Amino acid sequence: MKNLTFVNTEFNHQRLLRSQGPETLQGPPSFRFETIPDGLPPPKNKDATQELPSLAKSIDENGLGPFKSLLTKVSASYSPVTCIVADALMGYTLPAAKEFDIPEFLLYTSGASSLICYDQYQNLVEKALMPLKGLVDLPIGGRSFTWMNKAGTKLSKLDRFLISEDVTIRLPNCSRF
Repeated sequence: MKNLTFVNTEFNHQRLLRSQGPETLQGPPSFRFETIPDGLPPPKNKDATQELPSLAKSIDENGLGPFKSLLTKVSASYSPVTCIVADALMGYTLPAAKEFDIPEFLLYTSGASSLICYDQYQNLVEKALMPLKGLVDLPIGGRSFTWMNKAGTKLSKLDRFLISEDVTIRLPNCSRF
């Protein structure tokens, strides 16, 4: 029997359970959820969005060992891992796939425009167009939020909208709805 194992960080897994309930993770017996640590200390607010640069750095530096251990555990407990499909930002999975001789596919889940920006970032830096200076996070207001639990309680804002500080000075009541 073939199995599918979905791997999340421990933080995101617990956040999913709190917002959607344990039944969210119930599915066919061949579909499993597993977790790996992200390497960050536990946050004060368990429902807040993690600071992405720190998370990316930490998981890149600390993800390989736990991921290799998980590959070993899954192969021994369920069935041998025959393929890895990972987000392209989880580059630490590549050495593990190579070491275990498992084929791997990397998906860039952020969209084509983000991929182009990522690809061209060094060129933009060389032309002094990046990093952008003076950008601020536009406050999100109103009732449109990206992460809500079943009771409709807002847990966190996942989307960001960056604008120039000049705009917030000229339009002090500017917000995103």
